[in-house]
Parts: sequence; structure tokens; C-alpha cells
Amino acid sequence: MDWFQISKKSSAYLGSISLSNFFVPAHTIHLIKTYYTLKISSHFRYCAYFRNRSMYENADLILLPYNYIVDPSLRHKHNIQLEGNIVIFDEAHNLESICEESTSVSFSTTQISACIKETTKVLEMIINGEKEVRTQMDNTVVPIGTEIQETNEVKIEENDVAYLLDGVCAKDGGEKVIGIDGKVYPGEQMIELLSEAGFRKDMREAVSQTIDKIGQYLTAKAQNETIGEFVEKGVYLQEFSSFISTIYADKHASSQVLDSPACVMRNLHRKITDDSSAKYFQVRFVVLYITKHDSVITLNYWCFSPSVAMYLHSGGVRSVIVTSGILSPLDSFINNLGISFPVMLENQHAANVDQILCARIRSSQSGIDLCGTFHKQSSSAYVFGIGEVIVRACQIIPDGILVFFSSYITMNTCLKFWKTLKFGPMFIWKTILAYKEAFVEPKSKLELKAVLLQFRQQVREGSNGAILFAVCRAKVSEGIDFLDSESRGVIVIGIPYAPTMDPRTELKRQFLTKQRMAVAKQELRKNVSADEWYQVEAIRSVNQSIGRVLRHKNDFGVVILADSRFCLMSSKRFPSWMRECLKNYRDISDFEDECKQFFKKRNIEMRINQRPISSAMEVVPGFVCCRKRPEIKPNNDGLHFDIDALYSSEALAAFEKSIGIEDTIPKRPKRSCIFEELEEGTKKVNELVGITHSIDVDNNPIQSGTNLIIAKTKPKLRIKPNASLLFEDEVGTSEGEIKDLQSIEKSKRITLKMALTNYAADDNFQTLISTYAMETVPDHLEVFKGLYGYLQVNHRPKFIKTCRQLKLI
Repeated sequence: MDWFQISKKSSAYLGSISLSNFFVPAHTIHLIKTYYTLKISSHFRYCAYFRNRSMYENADLILLPYNYIVDPSLRHKHNIQLEGNIVIFDEAHNLESICEESTSVSFSTTQISACIKETTKVLEMIINGEKEVRTQMDNTVVPIGTEIQETNEVKIEENDVAYLLDGVCAKDGGEKVIGIDGKVYPGEQMIELLSEAGFRKDMREAVSQTIDKIGQYLTAKAQNETIGEFVEKGVYLQEFSSFISTIYADKHASSQVLDSPACVMRNLHRKITDDSSAKYFQVRFVVLYITKHDSVITLNYWCFSPSVAMYLHSGGVRSVIVTSGILSPLDSFINNLGISFPVMLENQHAANVDQILCARIRSSQSGIDLCGTFHKQSSSAYVFGIGEVIVRACQIIPDGILVFFSSYITMNTCLKFWKTLKFGPMFIWKTILAYKEAFVEPKSKLELKAVLLQFRQQVREGSNGAILFAVCRAKVSEGIDFLDSESRGVIVIGIPYAPTMDPRTELKRQFLTKQRMAVAKQELRKNVSADEWYQVEAIRSVNQSIGRVLRHKNDFGVVILADSRFCLMSSKRFPSWMRECLKNYRDISDFEDECKQFFKKRNIEMRINQRPISSAMEVVPGFVCCRKRPEIKPNNDGLHFDIDALYSSEALAAFEKSIGIEDTIPKRPKRSCIFEELEEGTKKVNELVGITHSIDVDNNPIQSGTNLIIAKTKPKLRIKPNASLLFEDEVGTSEGEIKDLQSIEKSKRITLKMALTNYAADDNFQTLISTYAMETVPDHLEVFKGLYGYLQVNHRPKFIKTCRQLKLI
């Protein structure tokens, strides 16, 4: 839904919200379940999201992302009032970076050129005054022509934006920074560029309103076009409006009027210090960094202090509460935010100290120094040493192990070389697979869900557990809970320092250095140095990964920090709940006995490894931990979802009108309908799937996602290659074809492909049918019904039952 439709309530779904208040009064519902909201909104045909938005004015608790609060323009757009309220930032270890991002913006000459194109198009339409265009405009867009043509009103012309483009291209001077491209200017010069182009601070509100009206005009034009969507919708003009709003960030501030983020900081420091020397006020809190690649020039207006955003949002707020398990060191964190916190509390973990065992490992068992610096992390010796640590950890840690690398490059390098480096009689990778099944974190969010599902299933059902390779600062390390046996061990490989040659990182370090040079000596302790900031940012992401090991008071596990640089760090850099148990070890062999005793006390005993391996992966039998617990079997009876809750009355009506399921089944000789398949027993199962053994990892490249569940050491059901033809862009006319697949968008086709692939591997009928129902009903019924031909015989009666529940047959 377009924002301009929202602002004018021109959508039918928005217009029905007031009607929904009559049927479901907001004050009568204290806790609204998502499915209930969706069901009611579908029945009365209104937008569930904006229905909830309309209720927040009377709510006592509102949950929002950080940027909705710290970003002034978003707060203004969504009408979020903070005055007199209590603001709580949970998981605030990312608060500093989010605050800096909310007061920073980038804009390129490509976007400026697009703004000129959009502005020219609108002006031509208005100046020409075509009657046909006029009749297609509703009352909401008529004022735009009037306002732009009136000389006494603020207006946006093509030349105004063109002047900005010329000013950017003609910009000279600036400071050249060694090691990075581009030039650096004081942040105030961005304001000068805008002023010279005619976009002054006193007209920013009018500019924003005019751009909004342009967007309304173009949206109305697109709606009224009979031949299709209108090409221009004012998207780049909206981006330009956000650009202006960020530069003049004080336009939505609830306190005194300020000129820019740079002026915000000057006003802040006038309040907190009496040092008014010229040297002090030369500190640049905001910089303009201009780069040129080919013919594209990019303006990067970067703020390097989170206190700018905190100051802009905190005016009138009653209290600010900041919580996280990894805010250490607190002094520098509070100083960076720029607001005072008279109350500070640092608690121990809910779990006891004896429920976690932490080891800092200096070297591998063969004596290789585990120092994962940029120059050493790609060496074969370092990769081999890390492989040794992983293998030994797989032998002594039960159930699930999470391994976090400092970057995707380091992870992929290790996975690649482990297939060619031998550990005793076998390659390192095969040795790991002999003890635990391996999974790798993909970059795709869609694939990650399937990987986590299979990882958890293997931990629950496998005798030896599983190991998941992931990356610090990625999805697995941020906010995903791994309960109990899913994370009995966490291993951190290397330290995730930011790239030193990244322009923003380098300029941030320069900013902090100049800031310390400008303050008085007694204030140095409160201002973090560039090196300290660089260290803290990396260790916070390490601590976030470590936090996956303990998720409740009865949880327990082991943490291994596999880098010699960890041994030199103060324990104060780590969370308070793990400082007492943090110990240094020469290599992992010194840690093994203590680790075995740790798990033995918790009713885990050692036994001979029983994980089956192929002849190509023979290995000397070793020891592996196995937890005593009853076997957990998946429940295969019935469906996990409620049909009535998933689908509205409109969808059920569509089901009743759909054609019979027989029409979608591949035709076979001497069969009058698909249900005769049920009498065939098991003799036709292999038409879809075959029993194959695991692929040889040495002949397959490392990949992300479900394709890198690399060691299936027992027979699994696999889809034959001809089944994958269903998901090609050009579907053939083969007998087993699912109809109308080309009508499904690409992202859904990928989801369906993964669901079918996983079904062939794990026989999980519930997961398959849930995925297909969510993606294909009610818009692609033929695809859903065609799934029958690709099910195992014992699952087909359940599928028929499901179709009858959905009224497909």
C-alpha cells in the first residue's frame, strides 16, 4: 500500500477501519492474538496493521523497533508521541550504531538525476494543463498545480535540483584520508550545498509538503491510468525529502530549534562543559564524505555520535531505560549516548556460576598458535589448528555445538581447506562428520529457517547431535534462542574486528581521536579512545554469540574462545556472569578432562561413537558424549494448523468453486481417478524418490543453506533429478508436472522447492503440507492439488483428508 494512500485514506482497506471499531471496540480487548486480528480484518475487509495502529493511542505498552523512536522523521510520520512517556530500549547493545544510522544519510548523483526526471514530468503535466489529466485527478491533488505556479509560495523547480547536482560536481577542496577513496569535508558544508541550491533550513517543511503532494499526484495518476501503472511515482523525490529531513534533523525535535546535528552537539557540550576554547569546538561530530566511482558521485553525511539522536528524541521523555546483557564497559557506553543515567545496575546471570565452563585456548594440540589476524587466518597452518580444536570439541561436547567465525570469508576458507587437510588417517571435514552432522548458516533468511529446523531435529533425534557453523553479527548470533541441548557448546573462532580500510570505520576512529585531543585531561577517562572503541565493538559481538549458550536458569554449557588474543584480554570485557569461570588453557587437550567432568556431573556419560560412516570415511573409533534421555519421536498424526484459523470465509468460498482434484493428477493408463493409487501399496513410491547414500563431500563445493547439510551418513530419501524440473523457469510437459507453476513468483517457487526437497529427505508430511498450503492457497489451488502425485503412498490418505477439509474435493 502506498504511503500517499495512507495519508489520504484513499484505500478501501483503510476506509473500513472506522467500521471495524463498531464491531470490535478497541477498549474491550486487552490482548489481541494475531490470528484473531487477521480473521476479523479479512471478514470486514480492512487492513489489520492499520487497525492496530489506530489502537495505540489508548495502549499502555507499545512495542516498536529502535529506529521508530530515534529517527525524528519516522517518529513524525507515524505520529509517535514520547513526551511524558517511559522509553525502554531492550537489547540495547546495538543502540549506538542505530542512533548514528538514524542521523546519517547518503545520496548520489544518480538519485538526484532521477529527482530531476520526476520533477520535470510533473511540471510538464501541470503546465500543459491537459483536460484529460485534470479529470483523472481527485480533489487531493488539485492544489499541487496551484501551489507550484503561485510565486509567493515555496516551490520546487527542475533548476533547484539541477543546481544541487552542479554544486556536488563542482565541489573542490576537502581532506584526503590515507587508505580510503574520496574526500572529507566538515558536515556544515552539506548545509551550504543545500542552501546554494535553494533548499534552506527555513523551507524544509514546505519542501516536504510539496514533495508529498507530488507523490499524491503521481499516485492518483497511476490509479486512474487505464493502460497500466504510471511509470513515475515520486519514489526518488521521497528519498530526497528524507535526505533533507536528516540534514535538518531538528525539524521534528521536541525541544529548542537547532540548525543541524553538528549544532546539536555544540549545544550539548555547552551544557556539559565550560571549556569554550576554539580547539574544543573544532571537533566534527558530523562529516561530509564524498566519493566518485566512474561518473557517480555519492554524498555521505555521516554522524559519529549516538548522542545526537538521543538528544533529539529525549526532550520531554519522562525516563529512559536501557537494558542488555552485553553493555560492558558501562562508563564509555553511557558517555557515548550523551544523556545521564543516575541509576545503573549490573546483575549476575540467573544461572549459577557452576553451570557454565569457559576456556580461552592459546594453541592447537599440535602447537599451532591460534591467532586469527587478517594475515594469518588464510594460512593452512591456522586453518589446520582450528580444525583440530573443532574435532576435539566434537568428541567431548554432547548434543548441539554452535561455532561462530569472525566473518563469512574465514568460515568459507576453513570449510574449503578442511576437505583437503588430513587429521590422522582422514580429512578434517570427514572427521567432524564422523562425530556430528554439520550445518552451515546461509545468508538467505528463507534458507535459514530450513537449516535451523533440520539442525534442531538432528539434535533431538540423532545419537551424537549436530554442529552449526555460523558468523558473528549474522542472524544466528543475534536473537535466536537455542534451548538446552541445542547449544551445549559455543565456540568462537577469531575476533570480528571491523575492516580497517572501511571508510566509515576509519573516519569514526579519526573522530574519536580528535575528540580526545579536544577535551580536558580530567575528561579523558569518559571519552573512549579509537583503539578502545574498535576493541569494544568487536568484543560485544563476541559476547552476543556467547550468550547463545545459556538461555534460562537451568541451562548449562561450555564456551571455547579459540584465539590466543582472548587470553591477553581483561575479563572485564566479557559479561559479568562468565568472568569467574573464565580460564586460560595452553591447548584444548588441557581442557578435555575438565569438560568431561562438567558433563558427567549432569548425568552425561561417555560411550563409543556409533555414528555410521561410509567406507570412504572410515575412522578409528573415538569417544563422544551422549545424553541420557528418552527417544523423542515426531507426532505425525493430524495437522499442526487449524484450517478455520488459517483461511477466511472468502477463501473457503473460493475452494468450493475450484475444480476437482482429479484434473491435476498426471494421467496413467487404466485409472479412472487418483484414489486408485491408494490400492497400489508401495510399488510406486520409487517413481518420485530413490534411496541414495550421502554425497561425497570431496566432489562438491561448499555452499550455504540446506545444500550444505553435507554428511548424510545413513540412507535418505532424495528427489530424483527429474522432479527438480518442476521448479525450472520453463516447465516442460512431463507426466509429473504441477500445473500453473509459472504463475507463482520466484520467491515462492524457491520455498516450494525447498519444502519438497526437505520432504524427500525427512518424510515430514506436516511441514510439507503446511508450507504448500500457506504459499498456494487460495491463489494457486492447482499447484496445491497437484502435490498428490509427489507424495509417498502412506501420506496420500492424509493429503486427501486435508483436501476435503479445505473443500477442494
